[in-house]
Amino acid sequence: MTAIKQLTLISLILSLLISPALMASSNRVALVIGNSSYSDAPLKNPVNDARLVAKNLKRLGFKVILRTNASQQGMADAIGDFGQQLEQGSVGLFFYAGHGIQSRGNNYLIPVDSKLKREAQLKYNAIDAGQVLEEMRLAGNGLNIVILDACRNNPLTRSFRSGKRGLARIDDMPRGTLLAYSTSPGDVAADGDGQNSPYTLALIDAMRQKDQPLELVFKEVTKRVQRSTRGEQLPWMTSSVTGDFYFSGEGQSDLPAPIQIASADPDVASKDEREFWAEVKSDPSKEMYEAYLAEYPDGRYVRIAQIKIKKYQPKADKPGHLTIRSNVSNDAVTLNGKNYGSTRLDLTLSAGEYELVISKSGYEDYTETVHISSGSNQTIRGHLSREGGDLLAYGIDMVSIPGGRFQMGSPGGEKKRDDDESQHRVRVSTFNLMTHEVTKGQFRTFINDSGYRTDAQKNTGGKKGCYVDKTGSGDWGYASGYDWQDPNYSQNDNHPVVCVSWNDATAYAKWLSQKTGKHFRLPTEAEWEYAARGGKSSAFYWGNDNNYTQLCRYANGGDKSAKRKYSGWTVAACDDGYVYTAPKKSFKPNAYGLYDMSGNVWEWTCSSYSKSYDGSEKRCSSSADVFSLRGGSWNDEPDRVRSANRNWLNAFRRDARFGFRLVQVP
Repeated sequence: MTAIKQLTLISLILSLLISPALMASSNRVALVIGNSSYSDAPLKNPVNDARLVAKNLKRLGFKVILRTNASQQGMADAIGDFGQQLEQGSVGLFFYAGHGIQSRGNNYLIPVDSKLKREAQLKYNAIDAGQVLEEMRLAGNGLNIVILDACRNNPLTRSFRSGKRGLARIDDMPRGTLLAYSTSPGDVAADGDGQNSPYTLALIDAMRQKDQPLELVFKEVTKRVQRSTRGEQLPWMTSSVTGDFYFSGEGQSDLPAPIQIASADPDVASKDEREFWAEVKSDPSKEMYEAYLAEYPDGRYVRIAQIKIKKYQPKADKPGHLTIRSNVSNDAVTLNGKNYGSTRLDLTLSAGEYELVISKSGYEDYTETVHISSGSNQTIRGHLSREGGDLLAYGIDMVSIPGGRFQMGSPGGEKKRDDDESQHRVRVSTFNLMTHEVTKGQFRTFINDSGYRTDAQKNTGGKKGCYVDKTGSGDWGYASGYDWQDPNYSQNDNHPVVCVSWNDATAYAKWLSQKTGKHFRLPTEAEWEYAARGGKSSAFYWGNDNNYTQLCRYANGGDKSAKRKYSGWTVAACDDGYVYTAPKKSFKPNAYGLYDMSGNVWEWTCSSYSKSYDGSEKRCSSSADVFSLRGGSWNDEPDRVRSANRNWLNAFRRDARFGFRLVQVP
């Protein structure tokens, strides 16, 4: 090649690199997905987060593809649509909020219809985040922004062998990509107490700031999230972006465009092949993909074409099996408006989407959208709460516990049983019980409305403040200044209220009764154990579990998380992710739909404690020397959260491990 030709070629390359037309970033395309309605582990905020992000991206000039509560097929189709539109755009943004799981170094985004039981099912029942990155890589646009708010604590992973939390770090990214996590790789993020996660709120505020370069936007997000979570959540990002990009304002983006030069590298498609593939993507069909394979049998996009062709193969859908159960009898079940009778129902249904309604007079309807896939087998357990908007206004969620007889106490051979657990037959009448312990937020409403001061605030009984771990190292004792607002460890309004005495719990019940016109009280000790067992006679409501292998799925008790804080503890060989209290409904419920009947906090009852069970366990007392507490707490060894285990204290005692839930008498 002559020197003149060499200079001409170099000039052409440089002109491509600095061409203003290629540097423009006016074409903005975004795919936003938010998944909340998981049957096994629902989340409150991802759909709200996705809608908020989509709304603001539209204001910032993005063409937005929004999907909420998406199935696996729905997510795959949306990613494909996104990839096709990226061919015409210079800026691509992907935002995902929902459950995410890391396995063997890969990150998987979980669709709402995923029924994961084993880690090996991930590649067939979830979406590999690498699919999004591959679409971006093939598009070759100037800038890609990937935002994953998918690091929420996921109970689905507790049975997985890897046992790793959060998402894994991604190193293999397309050139010109910024990847942002809502928290550090391997860690978990908060879902949020309000309508949106702390990360999404910080992201929206930061994107709206005018003339802020891209990296500074995400640095601002990090600052805001750390501040709002008091340092508990640290967002993380990595970037290979070399130019500047501005979401808002007058700042001029100067993003380098991809260099469109033919290469001898066999992994890089030729100009002719890229043009052919662009034609395929503009008019996708089985015939077009087959034509590409015939023309380029060893081409760059062969694997994608083969996968796409498989989607055109006709499949004979097998019917799916659906079992429907509820917590009440004589209910009425409809699917897409058709009456199917009362639960329990075992149905064989054609693949498709069904609107399920379980109803009964005097109860709020239970509704759910059910996705039946070919050959699927699933169970829906509907929990109907009694009608009463007045209860809902105070965040009260009740479940009806049918009356019956049961064997109270523990058998002589039960592991670690105490001598105050003698077995005897007891009958209880039907009652309604709160599905979770009274939260800090619910108790705050009571305090603000009534002006009530707790025993800890009044230093009742000659004890100052609350009984807490004063130094955080196991130094327990009463300490002034600690009460339900501050038990000397971090809580939010979704955690169970603690540092409350029997007197405080009874005052709350009286106030709630006056507000709603219904009769609330603490449960008797017999009612509490009957409800906790959920019809089981085993040591725990999930089984005998002699080696405590299932503890972390059902109860917040002493485990490896606590061991890291309190090294001298005897704990279960599992990790539930919580040292202290956990937010309501963080663990699997029992058969009645009750959460945290084992662990989290000890719960006051209205019964006077008697070691020999003299009948006091079946009735309430208004004045007793000591009252019974049940259930164990985050601070207890595994055997202390057994259904039959008992505790007792004076009515004015308050402790950073004590809380309560209420009965509503029908």
